[in-house]
Amino acid sequence: MDNIRKLARDHSRAPMQSTSGAHEGFITSTTGPWMRINDNYAEINVGRQIGDKDSVLPFWKNLLRLRKNHADLFTYGEFRPADAGDDSGLACFQKASSHSEALVLLNLSLDL
Repeated sequence: MDNIRKLARDHSRAPMQSTSGAHEGFITSTTGPWMRINDNYAEINVGRQIGDKDSVLPFWKNLLRLRKNHADLFTYGEFRPADAGDDSGLACFQKASSHSEALVLLNLSLDL
């Protein structure tokens, strides 16, 4: 079980609810989904984010479009770790393909 806990990703993510309705738009059974749904599903769901340019939905759509349009770089490109040089909560890396490069900086801290 220790190995499963270390390798499993389910404990660190939850499905994005489609609606604020019963079972959050996933299923129609009375037993509910197999994973626990976030308590804030009524406020945070796809239905509420459609048309909101500042929500998470268009951010992920744009990110997925970028990845698809530049798969040679972001999907198949070489991964090169880069050190932020401190304990700032930044994750930094480069992706490189035969004809392009990208520097990716992710702020994983709670300070926004």
